[in-house]
Amino acid sequence: IMNQSLSSKIIAGNTEVGIEIKFKHRGESLYATFVNPSSVCELYGITEDDTHTIVGANMDLSSLSEYCHKQKQEGSLTTHSAITNMLRWFASTQIRNVACLAGNLATASPISDMNPLLASMGAALIIASSAENGELTRRQVPVEEFFMSYRKVNLNQGEIITQVLIPHVAETFEYVMPFKQARRREDDISIVTSGMRIKLKPSVDNSRFVVEDASFAFGGMAPITISAAKTASFLIGKDWPIDLNNENLFTLARRELSKELTLPDDVPGGQAEYRRALASSFLFKFFINVSLAIGADVERLKEKHIVTPP
Repeated sequence: IMNQSLSSKIIAGNTEVGIEIKFKHRGESLYATFVNPSSVCELYGITEDDTHTIVGANMDLSSLSEYCHKQKQEGSLTTHSAITNMLRWFASTQIRNVACLAGNLATASPISDMNPLLASMGAALIIASSAENGELTRRQVPVEEFFMSYRKVNLNQGEIITQVLIPHVAETFEYVMPFKQARRREDDISIVTSGMRIKLKPSVDNSRFVVEDASFAFGGMAPITISAAKTASFLIGKDWPIDLNNENLFTLARRELSKELTLPDDVPGGQAEYRRALASSFLFKFFINVSLAIGADVERLKEKHIVTPP
């Protein structure tokens, strides 16, 4: 169907296209055919393998939230906990009952709640298309590379998202956390959103922790979901929480983030300085929560007689 009509549009929850038609009065003129994938069984379901949670593209967010809540691992900053915590503030219950991850991704809102979290976790999309002879081809695209420009994504004509692959963080010393600031606590669009992940490892002499990997993604700081790649790269190899020059790692990271995430005064949506301050405050909250989680991990490992840095 998608190949036959160049102006076809897939609708799942219809929470975006419905707005275009009813309030912007342009959906009917843009799309000649609407495709409802609700009967395609392959687009549903949630499964696990050793390294990923695999979510069907059309799986509703309420079911995903309930599943992740049941799958919560020991510890508070895990993959399933992060998804549950973000979906708790995602729109309203009515919308979560019909909306899906693939729709949220393909819509490519620059203030999306879930997209920065998925990008920071290193999630990837399975994208499928059908040739004229009916042969199905698939390709895998990291969420971080999916957003091309404002409301433009890495989907060719006739392609659809079929699955979202969400990596599991390690059982210890790897942490992921979502952030959202809106004008209201519930049922409101975001001003700034973020997903943050960091992975630590013991130093060679086991005297301290060293940053092995990091990822910080933001919504509301650019026309697309962006990653603060320079800040993450700067942190890798640094000691936690005090570096060799006796400087606090958060202070160094905040300095790099402020240089990397800049907004002009006339940015659409306004509040440029406030949004930059929010990004830094998210980073501060993340560092505090990670420090607490490290302490909890160390205590658990001590009970198992495993030696860790103090």
